[in-house]
This record gives sequence, structure tokens and C-alpha cells, in this order.
Amino acid sequence: MPSNERVVSFVLAGLLLLVAAATPAAAQPAESSEKTLDEGTRIRGEVYALLMRALMSQRRGEYRSAAADIRKAIELRPQDPAVLIQGADLLERMGRLRDAEDLARQALAIDPNSQDALMFVANRATARTLGSNKPDTKSRAEAMMLYQRLLDQGAEDPEILRKMVGLRLQSGDQEGAREAAEQLVERRPGDRHAVGMLGQLLLDTGHPRRALRVLVTFTAAHPNDSPLLRLATDLARDLDAWDVVAEVFDEHGGFEDRAVEAQRLRGEALLRLGRFEEASGALEQVLLLDPSDRAMRYRLGRTYRNLGRLGEAAEIATQLVEEEPGDRAAQLLLAETLDDQGDVEGALEAYAEVVRLFATGDSSSEARLIREAVRRRMIMMHLSRDEQDEAESLFRQLEDSENAEAIHIQARIAAARGEWSEARQISRRLRTAGEPVAAAMIEAESYLEADRPDRAWEVVSEVLSDGGPSARLHAAALYYESDRPDDGERLLRDWVEQDPENANAHFQLGSYLYRSGRREDSEAQLKEVFRIDPEHAQALNFLGYSYAENGVRLEQALDMVQRALTEDAWNGAYLDSLGWVYYQMGRYEEAREPLEQAARTYPHDPTVLDHLGDLYAKVGERELALSAWSRAIDSGAENPEALWTKIEVVKVADKESAASGQTAKPANPDGSARAPTDPYRWP
Repeated sequence: MPSNERVVSFVLAGLLLLVAAATPAAAQPAESSEKTLDEGTRIRGEVYALLMRALMSQRRGEYRSAAADIRKAIELRPQDPAVLIQGADLLERMGRLRDAEDLARQALAIDPNSQDALMFVANRATARTLGSNKPDTKSRAEAMMLYQRLLDQGAEDPEILRKMVGLRLQSGDQEGAREAAEQLVERRPGDRHAVGMLGQLLLDTGHPRRALRVLVTFTAAHPNDSPLLRLATDLARDLDAWDVVAEVFDEHGGFEDRAVEAQRLRGEALLRLGRFEEASGALEQVLLLDPSDRAMRYRLGRTYRNLGRLGEAAEIATQLVEEEPGDRAAQLLLAETLDDQGDVEGALEAYAEVVRLFATGDSSSEARLIREAVRRRMIMMHLSRDEQDEAESLFRQLEDSENAEAIHIQARIAAARGEWSEARQISRRLRTAGEPVAAAMIEAESYLEADRPDRAWEVVSEVLSDGGPSARLHAAALYYESDRPDDGERLLRDWVEQDPENANAHFQLGSYLYRSGRREDSEAQLKEVFRIDPEHAQALNFLGYSYAENGVRLEQALDMVQRALTEDAWNGAYLDSLGWVYYQMGRYEEAREPLEQAARTYPHDPTVLDHLGDLYAKVGERELALSAWSRAIDSGAENPEALWTKIEVVKVADKESAASGQTAKPANPDGSARAPTDPYRWP
């Protein structure tokens, strides 16, 4: 039966039970019963018996009989609001709406605070205004007034608020409708219709971030509601309001059992906010639930790259490109990751494919910007390898050779050819294009090449205030490479004197002094770093690695490198340092994991590969050792002769073992053959 009929039946049945309870036992004589029966109770019993009979008649469609019983019941208790409302409910079911409302208004006149009467009259007024093509403004005003009275009395029925939303919207009061919708959602947070309605009202009234919060709050608690999840995701992207998404999900917690759609939304939010470690966990969970989700695999690859987990990022990007060679985003991710790893050949090849993919039939400004940025990066990579012809060929392909980046590259090409006069002329254009610091560095380099250090100092000094620390570091590197380390030191000492509480200033000076062979002065600066910032990760790794390289203070070195890793857990350089400390301590099994992870991160770093080769040789895995050392040589090791010596030692040992029929003992590469390494490479 309809729910309203069920309510009426229950009410009538309950009242009849009360009447029955007040009636004497059936065994007593009728005359005695009538004497003891209260007249009021008897009348109430008759009233509700009539109403119950009317209900039964109404259900059978005997409306005339039902109406007669209702009339008799009201005649018995004409001043009882409850009887009037019960009669009104029955008449409404029979379609006698006017008569029903008249009874309800009589009840309201008798008891102005009757919630049943208020609700009945308000509902009838609402039906006239919301159910008509020509809303009855008078009825609408009355309905809102009556519903508000119910709310003021503490009425709990959520339908009151739902109808208030519709009435206020019809009257043009969006703010009032929004307030009613907010109250409704507060009372029924799991009502998706109410949540969707409130979200739309918040958008309509200029509160988009609040709308997003309402939607995400619902989806965090109901992760299987795909329509609202998609709406929340679209809104977050439109608003770029990922902080709202993350805040709501943070408040809910416990995401391991969340539906995949909710995990996607959370993972994207964390990724956009740069919370990469948490993002990787969320995205990994998505892929556990749906391994085929290509978009999430791409995002996880991006996340790994941002974390420094370059080996994992390269693996994902390679798989994505193999599956869909035309996927431009995946191809770009692969190129950038290989570039990060130091795989110049692989990165150049991948970048060339990016240019091709973004050029094929795409004249959009976004595609053009990507093509230009990639070509510029490729030019600089060719210049780093002294491949001037390839660099110039790519420069001629630039679609805009007059922007600042292109002019800077043109100056670098001239410098690579040794045409310093031309480089200086181009640098003037670079100043005009708004890059005075870059122009000054090119000019200073040209003057140092021409053995005019005074003029170089003048040029550098002019831009130090505008260029900040990066200009000082660039200039100091120029002086060091020009065999004028004292001038570079002067620049860095000036920085320290101007900002004595800047830990990074002391660190840069300390590492510069280390490169210059002044170890004690370097350590004094590093002590200042730790005084200012005891957890300065670069300094911790720098000093810890230098101790390990020299085989001293190994326990202290281990503590330092481990603290650096708490700041940057996936830094390949720090992992290499950790592995090398363990190696120097003789803790070879513990050295293996960080050294292998470092090699996955930087598979073309000669020092990392050298360390890994030494470990493999030490634990008797000769083939792996030979492979690692060979790769180090191919990657441009500074002292390949030392590596060839190690390779020969192992090969000779293997031959001797084979000749004697014995198993070769673990190799112990001669420490004197090690190429000296420099912790300055890590900052």
C-alpha cells in the first residue's frame, strides 16, 4: 500500500488499541461495562472505529460510504484537530482536495501549532504552486511561511527542506534555496539527490569551491557513486581546486578498500599538488584494482619521475610507447625520463619522435610550444656533446628564432664555434629580449676566454643583484672552468658575508672549496651549514659521501646519508652514497639494494656503475661486475684505465681458477685503481 495509507492505518490501529485497553473485560455484564466506561473514551472509540471503517471503504473504492463515516466521526469530535486531520487525509486520497484542505484549516484554526495541520495545509499550497504551469504566488508564500513555522518548531521531516528549496527557487530566491539545501544535506548527508541539488545551487550562487567540497565529501563516503564522482572530477579540473579534493579525502582516510574511481580522483589530486609519495600509493592502488587503466599508468609514470624513481618511470613510459607508438604524452614522458637518467642517445631519439608526433597534422599553439621546447633541449644536448652541426641544423628548424630562449641558444652555438665576438653581439639582443643575466654570463665567458678577467668581473658584477644566487653559482662555475678558482671563491664568499645565516650559501662555498682541494676549509663551511640547518640534505650527503670515499668516520657517514634520505627517499645520488658507505663498512648485502636502485635511476652514471661493479666483484658475481664496469667505461668514465685494470684483474682470476679447476674467490679490486670521485657531483 502507499506509504501515507500505511501511516494512517498505523495511527488508527494504535488509537483503537488504546481504546480497547481502556475497555473492561468481556466477561463483565454490559450494563456494568457501560457504567464504568468513561463517556469520552467511548466517543473516541466510536470516532476511530468510524475512521477505520472509512479507511477500509476508501480502499475498496466505496467513497460515498467512506465520506459518510468521516462526517459522522467529525460530528462526534468537531474540535479535535487529530480527528480533523485524519479525515482530511482520507478525503485527500479520495480526490476531494478542497474538502480535505477545509478540514485541515479547521484543525489549524483550533490548534495553530499542530504540526500535522501545518504540514497538510503547506503541502496543499505547495502542490498548487509547484504543480502548475502558472504558479500561485499567494499559495507559495503561504507554503513557505507554514514550512518555516514547522522548522522553527523543530520538525525533522527532510521533505520540508526539499520543498522549501523548490519554492524558493521558483520565487527567484537562489540564496534562500541554497540555505535550505545546505540544511537538508546536513540532516541527510547520504541523500545523493540532495547533495547533487546543493552542489548545483552552490555553483549557481557563485560558490564553486564549496560545491566541490560538498560533492567530494559525498563521494569520499560513497565511493561507488560514479555519476557524482565524475561530476566532482570534472569540477576539480575546471577549477584547478585539487587542494579541496585532497583535504576532504585526508579527513576521511583509509583508502585501501576504496572504489577505483575514488582512488583515481584522490591520486590525481595528490599528483597535481606535488604530494608525489602519497600520489604514488594511491595510483598504485588504482592499478591493483584496474591494471588496464592506461591513464593511471601514465600518471604513475609521471609521479615516479617527480619522485626521482627514474628507473620505474622509464619502464612505464617504455611500455606505454610500445603499446601505442603514437601516444604523444607517453613519448614525451619517455624522452624526459631518459634525459633525466643521462641516456643522451636514447633521449635524443625519443625527443625526435616527440617533435614528429607533435608536428603531424597539429598546428595548435600548444603543439608548437612543445615542438619548440623539445628542439631547444635537443640543441643544448648536442652542444654538450660538441655536435655543432646537429645543433645548428636543429636551430634552423625553430619556428620562432627571435624569442629569448632561441637567442640564447644562438649565442651558445657561436660560443661553441669559438666565435666569441659574434656571441657577444648576440648577447646584446638577448639583453634587449629581457634576459640580462644570461647575456652577462655569455659575455663574461667570452672575456675570460680572451684573458680579460677584469672586464668579465665588471659584467658579472652588474647582474649579481638581479640574478641572485643562481647568477653567482653560474659565474663561479665559469671561473672554476677557466682556471681562476680564486675569483669564483670570492663571489661565493661575498654571498656568505651578505647572508651569513643562509645554509645554502655556506654549502655552495664549502663544496666549491672541496673541488679546489681545500678540504679543511670546506669542512668548516659545512659545519656552518649544520649549525644553521642540521638536516640540510645536500650537505649531509656531501660530507657523508666524502667520509665514505676516504674510508673514515663510516658510522657518522652512515647516519648522515640516512638522514639525507629521509628528506629525499628516492634520490639516486643519495642511494649511491648509502650503498657505498655500506660497501666501505663491509656490509655488502646491505649495500646491494641501494646501489642497484641508484643504477636503475642513473644507468649511465660512471661512478654509480663503478660502485656497483665493485660490489658485484666483492660478492663473487663476476659477470655482473664486468658488465657494470664496461657500462661505466661506455658512459664516459673519467679514468677508464682504472676500470680496465679491474676488468683485467677479474678476467685473470677467472682464467687461473679455470686452469686449476677451482671456483674463483670473490675479487678484491685494488683500491689504488679507483678513479677519484668528487661529492660535488651530487648537489
